[in-house]
This record gives sequence, C-alpha cells and structure tokens, in this order.
Amino acid sequence: MQDEQLLVVPASHESIERVCDFVGQAAESAGLDDDAIFHVQLAVDEACANIVEHAYGGEGKGNIRVCCDVNDASFVVRLEDQGAPFDPDGVPAPDLPAIPGELRVGGLGLHLMRKLMDRVVFRFHRDRNELVMCKRLRCGPA
Repeated sequence: MQDEQLLVVPASHESIERVCDFVGQAAESAGLDDDAIFHVQLAVDEACANIVEHAYGGEGKGNIRVCCDVNDASFVVRLEDQGAPFDPDGVPAPDLPAIPGELRVGGLGLHLMRKLMDRVVFRFHRDRNELVMCKRLRCGPA
C-alpha cells in the first residue's frame, strides 16, 4: 500500500488540469496502464467541472480537496468540496441519440464517471460532499 497523496486547489476550471495531472501521476505510480489512467483522468475532469459549476455555482467560491490512495487492489480518488449537495439518484440517465452528431453538450458527466470507473460513491456529510471513485488494479496478465 502506498501513502495517501493530497492536493487542495481552488474550485476553478483552470485548476482542473492541475488536478488531472496530479491524479494521473498517482495512478501511474499505483501501476495503472495508460488506458486506465486516461479513464481516471476523464472521470476526475468531469467530477471537478461538476463541483465548480453545480456544487459551488461558479468559480472562486471554495476549494476542491483531492486524495489518491491504493486499497484492496483498487486505485482510489476522493474529491471533497463544501458546496451544495445533490441527489445523484435524481440525475436521469442520458438519452443518447442514435446519431453521435446529435448529442447535446452537458448532462453526461455522471454517466461518464460511472462508465469509466469501477465504483462511484457519493457521500454527503454535514460540512462537506465527498465523491469516491475506484479503478481496479490489474493483477497480472489477463
């Protein structure tokens, strides 16, 4: 098991690239392959954008705390904010069109996070929101 890695950044679109780089380096250190690292970074990018836009209602209104760790054969990313909570079960599944060009922007973040990661859990505490996303580590050749 490796030590938990921690990063705290302002909740802004500008910070998202820094968060993705941080998570990518931690995922690589944990032994994830390039495809898995890309999946983790894309899920984290979507989650951070949602925190900025929905939890805080815009930039410069709080921080995002990012923790990366390995436990039980999974790479774990935990994002915390102090913005408004929401009900993930209240977010409808996206209506994906048969023709990709007809896809509208927005509304796919939660769907992507759930498809790209092996486990996605939202926890709402009195003083903070917590999103935990896990990606299984490969245990040798398939």
